[in-house]
Amino acid sequence: MIGRFHRLFLGPAAAGRRLALCAGLLLAGIGCGCTSQIADIGEPADVPPRPAAAPAYPAVHDMPVPRDTRPLTAEERQRLADELSAARERQEAQTAEAAGKPPAR
Repeated sequence: MIGRFHRLFLGPAAAGRRLALCAGLLLAGIGCGCTSQIADIGEPADVPPRPAAAPAYPAVHDMPVPRDTRPLTAEERQRLADELSAARERQEAQTAEAAGKPPAR
């Protein structure tokens, strides 16, 4: 064990390893010194106060109100199709007008 350590870090060809080890220890020390200051930072003044007691569990089982899932009537489907067609035609006209071309069709 001691022979291996001696060869790795104390031998004549280990100058690069020693330098890397020292640099790593120095960076680790600097990093620890910087992160210890983060705990001293306070919260901004506009942060609302925390609740006195945290809830036991999030409300994962609270279900939303059921939706009305009845199918659309024929009149409703036709009205939606007409609204979509009108919106598409308006957008095509605006796009063609912006490009300086006559509308498609």
